[in-house]
This record gives sequence, structure tokens and C-alpha cells, in this order.
Amino acid sequence: MIYKNFWNLTVTYGIGVILLRGISFLLLPLYTNLLSPEDAGKTFIFITFLAFMNALFSMGMDSSLLKYYNQKHSISTSLISLGFLITPLFLIMYLMSDVLSEMLFSDSLNSQWIFFSMIILSLDALSSRLITVLRILKMPFYYLFVCLVNVIASLLLNIYFLHTLHLSFMGVVFAMAGESIIQCLSITPVLFKFPVNFKFDFRLLKKMFLFAWPFFPATIFFIIIELSDRFMIQYFLGLDDVGLYGAGYKMAALILILIRAFNLNWQPYYIESGEKDIEQAKIQFANIGNFTIVGLIFLGTLLSSLYPLLLKINWNGFSIIGPEFFDGGKVIPWVTAGYIFYSFFILQMPSIYLKNKQKWAPFFWGTSALTNIFLNIILIPKLGFIGAAISTMVSYMTMAFLIYYKNRTWMPIKYNFKFLFFTLLASTLIFFIISLCNHNIIITFGLTIIYSIIILYILFNLKNKLVN
Repeated sequence: MIYKNFWNLTVTYGIGVILLRGISFLLLPLYTNLLSPEDAGKTFIFITFLAFMNALFSMGMDSSLLKYYNQKHSISTSLISLGFLITPLFLIMYLMSDVLSEMLFSDSLNSQWIFFSMIILSLDALSSRLITVLRILKMPFYYLFVCLVNVIASLLLNIYFLHTLHLSFMGVVFAMAGESIIQCLSITPVLFKFPVNFKFDFRLLKKMFLFAWPFFPATIFFIIIELSDRFMIQYFLGLDDVGLYGAGYKMAALILILIRAFNLNWQPYYIESGEKDIEQAKIQFANIGNFTIVGLIFLGTLLSSLYPLLLKINWNGFSIIGPEFFDGGKVIPWVTAGYIFYSFFILQMPSIYLKNKQKWAPFFWGTSALTNIFLNIILIPKLGFIGAAISTMVSYMTMAFLIYYKNRTWMPIKYNFKFLFFTLLASTLIFFIISLCNHNIIITFGLTIIYSIIILYILFNLKNKLVN
């Protein structure tokens, strides 16, 4: 059995992330059945705005807390520094509320949305820092509890504001604010694990910031790759197409949820393992990487092959996404492929921490972000929102190859590329056969069952032979 403790923790955290991040998928039926394409477009633009601002509120300090946790007063210094950062950002957002409404929605919305976004961003920044503490303390079941509370609160609040009160876009904003408050309240008890007399260490903050700053632009570039295409689609095509694209993208983001779940345990694991015995750690990283990539290719292939059938499932008048949004499903295979390349990038990240190469992070993400913007400008006018999905895939592929190239010098990890290529080839073949058969139910289920049996057999019975 390969690294049982690692996988046990990963599965536990994974369930939590699936609950926490999966809420966006669970909300798709509400957003696409109860909102018009225009209001859904506003919702996805708002979520994009929050993602950009979350990067400003965090400043990469979550990563530095992971690095400097063992230093005295690291928790208190990290939390207190949030207050210094949040206050000026609040003031700027408030003064620019009318400008932001016009920029984001081409409309002068009521300034209420700015006030509630301030609440969401500040509480999410605090919750994110405390979740990092849970990861360090290895408290996965507490994390599961927080995630479960978050999911229940989010579903109930969205149902209340959207279905009961019929508040459309502002209902989404109110629900997200309530969810952030409840999540923060559920996670703050972790502070009782530490002494009451929190102290602020300016010298430590300086060290943490110097380590964190390269991750800040990297985070911004990640958001550009992941979300800026919404603004470009809005500019070239309109809000309705943003709604369609966002709906399909949310389904593909199931793969991203799994990657984030994996990364919650992956980061602390490779930092701890690499500091003990780097050569042994590289063998472990290869084994874990082979399993992870094969698993994601497998799940991505199933999602890309089965989505036309999944979208047609209807229960009491509700489908996974509303019929008006079905065309958005065309982006799923492209975005899924992009996330598989992103997972390869994540698996190559140990060198960034263990070899102190964090200054390269902005280069990888920046090159990928520029590629994304350039391709979006070219492809969206020609191919519609499918062009945005292709741009996303090529962007992730670019940074995956860049970090792999550098790691050949920094810290080469010997993956079993023959095995990975075989899996990718078989998966691509299955996908194209099903697509050529127009997703015939009998052929689709027959091929996916055979494919699943083969891949699962390999994963469970040949796991110790994955590394040459």
C-alpha cells in the first residue's frame, strides 16, 4: 500500500473540499433554473470580482503561514496584519462603488452589493487564514465540520433568497454574505488552541511578507487565467454568453475541486517529506503523481463523455443546469483537459518550496496569463466562448511544460510517462468514439464501463509498478 497516511488525510480533506467547493456545483440548478441568463451572467461576473479581491486580501500570506508556522507569534502576526490591509481596501472599494458597478455590470447598481462584498471578502480572508491553521494542526475532521456547516448554510440561504423571495442577483449577494458570516463563526473556535495574549511581531511579518510576495502576483495571474475570460466574453459577446459559459465551466470545475482537495494535504506533505530526505521524497512524489494524474484523466474523461446525458437528467422540473444553458456544456472537455495540465503543474511544485524557487512562480503564472489573454482576444471573436475554453487549456499546458522544463535542473521527478501516455491515449480514444456516435446511450455506457474497469484494475493492482 502506497503512503497510506498521506492518502487517508488527502481523502478526508478531499471530502471537505468537495463539500466546500462543490457548493458552486450544487447551486448551478438554482442559478440556471431561477435566474435569467443575464442575471446568471451578473452572478458569474460578481464571483469573478470576489476572486480577484480575495487575492488582494490574502496577499499570499496563507503560503507564508504554512512556511513559518513554527515561529513564535506567527498565527497572531498573520491575523493582526489582516486588519492593516483590510481597512484601506474597504475605503477604496466604497469610494469607487459607482465606477465598479459600471465597469463590472455596465450598469449603476445599488451600492448595497459593495457593502456586502466587503463583508464577504473580510470574513473569507479570516476564514482562509484559520483553515491554513487547521491544515498545519492536521485537524481534518474539524475542517469537515466547517465545510458541512458552510454547505448547509449556502443551500438554505440561496433557496430562501432566490426561490422564496425571488431576489435574483441581489439574492445571490445576500446569500453569500450570510454564508461567509456562518463559516467564520464555525471556524473561529480553533483560536482557543493558542494562548489568549496574541502578540504582533513586525520582524516576523517582514520575513513572512518577503516569502509571500511572489505568490501574490502568481495568485493574480491564476485568477486572470481562470476568470478573466468572463469579462472578455461579456465585451465580445454579451452577458447572456457569460451565463452559458459560466454554467458549463462550473461543471468542468468538478475536476478543479478534486485538485484543490488534493493540494490541501499535498503542500504540507511535500514540505515535511522534502526536509527529511529529498531523494526518498522524490520517489514518493513520483508515485503520488502517477496515481493522481491517472485518476484525474480517468474522471475527466468520464465527465467529458457523459455530460450531454447528465444535462438531460430532470427532477421535478429542475435539471443540473437549466435548458437555456445546455450549450455551455460544450466547454467541458476543453476546460477539463486544462485542469489536468494544471494538476501536473501542482505536482511539480515541491521544488518551489524546497529549493526556494518562489521567485519563479510569477514567471510561470505570468507567462500563462499572457498566453490566455492573447488567445482570448484572437479566439473568442472567431469561435465564441469555445475559444475561451481552448485558451484556458493552452494556458495551463504552457505553465505545466515550463515548470517541468525547469525542474529537470532543480529537482527532477521520474514519472512513468509511458504509463501516463497509454492512459491519455486510451482516454482520448474513448472520448472521440463516444462523440462520433453522438453520445448514443448504449454505446456511451458500454464503453465507459469497459474503460472504467480497465483503469480501475490498473490503479488497484499495478500501483507498485508505476515508477520505473
